Amino acid sequence: MVRFCYNLLLTLLAPVSIPLWIVRSLAKGHSWGSLLEALGKVPLPKDTTAQPPIWFHAVSVGEVQASLPLLRQLRLKLPGVPIYVSTGTPTGRLLAENTLSGIAEATFRAPLELRWCVARVFRRLRPQLLVVAETELWPNYFFEARSRGVPTIIANGRMSDQSAPRYRALRFFFRHVLACADLVLTQSEADRQRFVEAGSIPQSTLASGNLKYDFNSSEAGEGVPEDLRTWLDRAAPDLLMIAGSTREREESMLAPALQGLAERESGLLAVVAPRHPARFDEAARALAATGLPVTRRSSLETSAVPELPAVLLLDSLGELAALYNRADLVFVGGSLNGWGGHNVLEPVLFGKSVVVGPTMQNFRGITNDLLQAGGLVQVPDAEALARKLIELAADTLQRESIGRKGQERAESLRGASERTADHAAALYAAAMLRQPPTAIAAVALGPISVLWSFLAQLRRSAHNKGLLTSRQLSLPVISVGNLTAGGTSRRLRWPGSWSASRNEDSLPQC
Repeated sequence: MVRFCYNLLLTLLAPVSIPLWIVRSLAKGHSWGSLLEALGKVPLPKDTTAQPPIWFHAVSVGEVQASLPLLRQLRLKLPGVPIYVSTGTPTGRLLAENTLSGIAEATFRAPLELRWCVARVFRRLRPQLLVVAETELWPNYFFEARSRGVPTIIANGRMSDQSAPRYRALRFFFRHVLACADLVLTQSEADRQRFVEAGSIPQSTLASGNLKYDFNSSEAGEGVPEDLRTWLDRAAPDLLMIAGSTREREESMLAPALQGLAERESGLLAVVAPRHPARFDEAARALAATGLPVTRRSSLETSAVPELPAVLLLDSLGELAALYNRADLVFVGGSLNGWGGHNVLEPVLFGKSVVVGPTMQNFRGITNDLLQAGGLVQVPDAEALARKLIELAADTLQRESIGRKGQERAESLRGASERTADHAAALYAAAMLRQPPTAIAAVALGPISVLWSFLAQLRRSAHNKGLLTSRQLSLPVISVGNLTAGGTSRRLRWPGSWSASRNEDSLPQC
């Protein structure tokens, strides 16, 4: 009933919401072809000899980056299984296409949250496992997977301070969605508790660790493109400071720090990398106001190396992680303007001294771990940031100490990707796929199904109240078959194997 009412509401809203969605998608840089993919027309090759695939959903750049170690582990543990990755943003898709060569067979835009769109993708892919990264709780993905017998994992699950109260308030609905997940693997114990409060089943909700700790720093460090590497070598800065993943207004907030560093470090090169391409021009204007020469990454071939101190605007995608390896000092953005921060583990795992602003609630667990270990510096505002960057620029020993402590702490928390991949491989092997009824069958048999469900609930209630009693036979009885008609369901009892003995009468139904 929950699923029916939810999809009825979406259908009623579709005439208004779909035109708005089209306009919004095009404004964000999606192509017309991706609109068709979102409607379920996924142009994927169909190889009838291949094993059933895994559908992996990671919505944007952050989820794709964090999921890369897990996808590599899945490729190692299930070498013959195709992996298809869906994303929700143009930048996320571009990053997936650039980084998943040899790991994923193809990437595509995630289907719109309409039942027929999601069902078309399931029919096209025929996946044997659905893996959803972090908190992409699109109900029809979970409902459709369960109706087809496709096991589902929420990997690297997290709930932020802002989102957790909303999920708790909507528990009456999301408990039905989360009941469809065979496993919920969270980043921390706090995230696990939040998922349980939102309605996930405690027995199948585990704190498995954060995938972001499994970032491969040695491999990423070799990925600086040759033209950029040559330009940096020619610039030969005495101090390379990187401001990564900056958000709205942060380039202007960084300006005093850059000017202060430039006054004290004549060999300064500051690399500023905005989080989103749509802000490249805005960032360039803000950086030009510092009075320092600004070179754009996209124009290196036609630009001479400026006299230092200078600024390089990294108006590109997929190069920041590798550049961190060359940095002397790092600031990670999204933390000065109230956004909630971005991932600091990439520079930390390179052993770099990292400074962040006051708002890191999106990465609270990682931030607290590193702060307690002395492997991260947090400042209260832009003025304090300028003072701290100038202090660290002048103190090599302090920078090295912070970088070493952060790297050691981060290294000690690795391993979540392998644990998650082991769970995924077990679920994949134990999947019991089924074909859901056609629309005609659903319409014809739906009323009978509702009546059957009502009578079954009435009968259970009568037993619970003692109006009906059960009779115990005097001899042992072995029952063969009757697993489906008897009312039991496929549910993973973890750790262990697929079991038909678990009583789920009290659990919400998908």
